[in-house]
Amino acid sequence: MARVWRIGQGMRSRAGRAVVGLISILVMLLAANIVAARYATPRLDLTQEHLYTLAKGTQQSLAKIEEPITLRFYYSPHLGDAVPSYGVYAQRVRELLDQYVVAAKGKLRLEIYDPLPYSDTEDRAVAYGLQPAPLNDRGEAVYFGLAGTNSTDD
Repeated sequence: MARVWRIGQGMRSRAGRAVVGLISILVMLLAANIVAARYATPRLDLTQEHLYTLAKGTQQSLAKIEEPITLRFYYSPHLGDAVPSYGVYAQRVRELLDQYVVAAKGKLRLEIYDPLPYSDTEDRAVAYGLQPAPLNDRGEAVYFGLAGTNSTDD
């Protein structure tokens, strides 16, 4: 018995297979990205000065951290607004600290704070020994500093 094809029947099945194939490819790409992000973190530093490459000694030191350390980065964005070179420098410092956190494999934690005037955050920055720097003649103060503590706040 011969099979009779109706017009458009073959197209529907081909279109259906194409849609299923595309969905399958998308699911596989999503799964591959999740696995790669979780287990493989290849980093490629293409900058001429190797700005994002940590020295072997730094990597070894970070790998030897025995107890968790919390780094608190205090930075006033007003400083970067007033003097853009400080904003660029603060971004580089933050990216370097992010590299430290990755290399320490869970032994470093980074917290970033904007110590606003008369806030608890400003009080904590001063308690850690950070001193405000005057920004202008009106007495506006800014912060740019780092405090590190272990689990017992030493």
